[in-house]
Amino acid sequence: METKPRILLVEDEQVLRYRYRKNLVEVGFEVYTLANADDIEKFLETYDIDVILCDTNNEIGKLDGPAACFNALEEGILKEDVLIIGMSYDSRTNQPLWKGIAHHTGFYDKGYSNEEANDLRSSLGFKVMAHYNIFEKANENSSIRARML
Repeated sequence: METKPRILLVEDEQVLRYRYRKNLVEVGFEVYTLANADDIEKFLETYDIDVILCDTNNEIGKLDGPAACFNALEEGILKEDVLIIGMSYDSRTNQPLWKGIAHHTGFYDKGYSNEEANDLRSSLGFKVMAHYNIFEKANENSSIRARML
């Protein structure tokens, strides 16, 4: 039996967290959720994951997504073989905050979100799963991996 890829979804808006979770489950992820980026390190000390999909701005905690992920990477709690994807409504301002943290092209602009779409191919879940599959292949092929990081 093939195991589902495990994803940690960090989103402070409850409605979005529910929608994104539902969409990620539909495409085959085992989904864990956090409302607060401050809790990422504690979570990673207990659970192994394959992907982090993290909101940039965290209205309910002290740390925003990029800072929380950067700290976890620096502490060695977040492993380099975990795909990190940042997300925000304001990609022009916030995408650069993920530079050196999220993997190449690892950013999702929530302004173009279509998580309610009937066509799963246009959904957040499909996009994240496609990116994860490419990332996994890159881990097996060093020349592809070098271009992604």
